[in-house]
Amino acid sequence: FEVNPYSFHNAYSFLKGITIERIGFNMNVYNNSKVILSNNLGLINSDNPFPPFGPQPSENTYLDIQNENIFNKFTTDFSIQIDWFNLPTNENGFAEYFKEYGEIVSNDSFIIGISSMVPIRKS
Repeated sequence: FEVNPYSFHNAYSFLKGITIERIGFNMNVYNNSKVILSNNLGLINSDNPFPPFGPQPSENTYLDIQNENIFNKFTTDFSIQIDWFNLPTNENGFAEYFKEYGEIVSNDSFIIGISSMVPIRKS
């Protein structure tokens, strides 16, 4: 900003003796798709639909999401939206889709969780 040196009261005269110790910013970022994705099989190209946990997901498979602007700052809130591709469209969902596999499978049979690879800093 410009300071008017001829003004009796200007912002600089009020701020010149103050030492700034910390500046905080609050931001909201939406629709950020610039992430690096990988799973236990390697890097994933997110330009097209992909199986996030591999072609045959099993227990302990993972999806790693990396973005230095989100995960290396003092992020206090984070959410993610996943649009699943090619889900069963029939009335009974996965129960109908997997009925010939010999096991009882329902929409509630599939659970994912979110966690951090490093301890989360609390402010």
